[in-house]
Amino acid sequence: MQTISSTFFIPREGDDFNNLYKRVRIMPLYSFPHLKDMNLRLKAHVNRFFVHIDFDAFFAQVEQRDNPKLRGKAVSVGGTGGNRGIVMTASYEARARGVDTGMSVVEARKLCPELISLPCYGPKYESIMANLQEMLREYVPEECIEQYSIDECFIDLTPVAKNFFEAVSIAKNIKAHLKRLENLTASMGISYNKTFAKLATKLMKPNGLTVITKENED
Repeated sequence: MQTISSTFFIPREGDDFNNLYKRVRIMPLYSFPHLKDMNLRLKAHVNRFFVHIDFDAFFAQVEQRDNPKLRGKAVSVGGTGGNRGIVMTASYEARARGVDTGMSVVEARKLCPELISLPCYGPKYESIMANLQEMLREYVPEECIEQYSIDECFIDLTPVAKNFFEAVSIAKNIKAHLKRLENLTASMGISYNKTFAKLATKLMKPNGLTVITKENED
């Protein structure tokens, strides 16, 4: 049986990992020590509070905000004129007609002939996200803010929230602040890790706020 070994192995006498490393040198390729063998005293995400913020139909919502004539109409962003381009995002009016992200404008207009296809104005959308992050610094330290994409970010509320009740209260304040600042809506998910926080966001859109705890994660 083939084993792993190295001529560069230097034993560390007295080190807690010494016996473990000696086993690693001669272990089969299909085996590897479990984290629990290393006695790292790792702790689960207990008493952690993460918020995921996802702007609702971000690009399309911004264009509808800036042009009142587009409100209530089927709008997509990503076109380059005529039937050229793709759907980078679509308003909820367009989504109700079957228009989805990634479609060509030609395909989208077969489903929704009245679709208004607009070009993408990246710098405008980026500036809005920058404003959001600046606003979030009023609630949490900068290292607790993580931009996930141009229209999503995570916030770790653990330093400022003692429980889910406080986390929800802070999230509601952020949601209202965002509406005042940019006149835009975003959906939010709150959970004890980022995976479930992002999942929670998807459960209630648009403009929702959903909490997933260990008790209701199923």
